[in-house]
Amino acid sequence: SRTGYVMEAYFTSEDDVEPYENAVYRVVSVNLPLRSSPKILSNNIITTITARKQVEIVGERSDNWVHVLFDDQYGYIPNGFFASDAGNGKGYSYKYLAENAYVRSSTKYLTTNTVALLKTGKRVKVVGSSGNWYRISYNGNTRYMKAGYFTVDTKTSYVTETIARSINLRKKASTSSTARTVLSPGTVVKVYAETSKNWYKIKSGGKTGYVIGGYFSSDRTQSNPTEDEIRITTADLRMHTGAGVDYPIVTVIPNGSVVTLLSQKGNWYRVRYYDGSDSYNGWVYGTYLARLDTVDD
Repeated sequence: SRTGYVMEAYFTSEDDVEPYENAVYRVVSVNLPLRSSPKILSNNIITTITARKQVEIVGERSDNWVHVLFDDQYGYIPNGFFASDAGNGKGYSYKYLAENAYVRSSTKYLTTNTVALLKTGKRVKVVGSSGNWYRISYNGNTRYMKAGYFTVDTKTSYVTETIARSINLRKKASTSSTARTVLSPGTVVKVYAETSKNWYKIKSGGKTGYVIGGYFSSDRTQSNPTEDEIRITTADLRMHTGAGVDYPIVTVIPNGSVVTLLSQKGNWYRVRYYDGSDSYNGWVYGTYLARLDTVDD
């Protein structure tokens, strides 16, 4: 009573040909973990299929996973990483996120170019690369994601950055959290994830913690926004539609969030705030805004 699909290669012909003579084989183009289930989990890896090895296709799923037979073991691998994909005219492959990561409109770390925050396990359509960034197709547009956050990258689940100026490494993503150490300019760190408040989870010298965005060397090469245009909130802060408490509230910006200054009217500032999924423009009271260097220098 079930309706579904099977591959034509597994039907015998009228001459009663053995089905395995028509089996489909493909060569993988990169090292891939063979998994016991079509999910990205830490405990479902059976073995690793090295690049240029051949697998037998057992079935293809609608969720872009392929059931394969390799070295007498059945398992699953993501589609899009076979050697023949590169020459089939599609010009893309699929990668799966090992960590939460931002989609950006350009290959820069800016508070103004974040488009969306994608969660661990999300499938991403990769259409090319630009240095240490991937060009991806997102909602029909070309966007960018930093390499290193994907399960099949040659790196692990981190990217390498250099600290541009002294910054506290904190236990939690908050300026009120205890500082574990002070990172000096030139320190090379491993960046594992970016939070919605523009904090980064990093590891340096065996210590793991959080630093606020804007202190990496790659940030300092950018012309916009400048330090003078960026502020951090020192309390949960209401954003209004106009410069005054009588205007309707747009949203509440959490304490420790990074905002970009757009204009000023007295002690009120029009700012842009991105919460990881949506961008908000509105007015906030300046008493609760601090410069990055005065908060965490």
